[in-house]
Amino acid sequence: MNASNDTPNQLAGEPDSAWFRRMHAVDRFDERWQTAGDATIAEFLSVEHGNERRSLLIELIKVDMEYRWSRGERMHIEEYLQQFPELGDAFTVPL
Repeated sequence: MNASNDTPNQLAGEPDSAWFRRMHAVDRFDERWQTAGDATIAEFLSVEHGNERRSLLIELIKVDMEYRWSRGERMHIEEYLQQFPELGDAFTVPL
């Protein structure tokens, strides 16, 4: 199989559908930020469960932090940990 024909999810060993669902949710979240000036992470998490949900949550947090920091809101990871205990704690949360 030619790696240049693979989608990024195949290279990571992830099923196509999970990767595409996550990217679609992240795109919609980003669009909400752009059009409404704010977005709620929890609203975009309902499409996934288990490890897929956690992967989506991590991607949404990255986008959320980027927008918040760009407008001067210093949202810290500890605040996300309080909202989403499934991330773990300060010692186990992925960087």
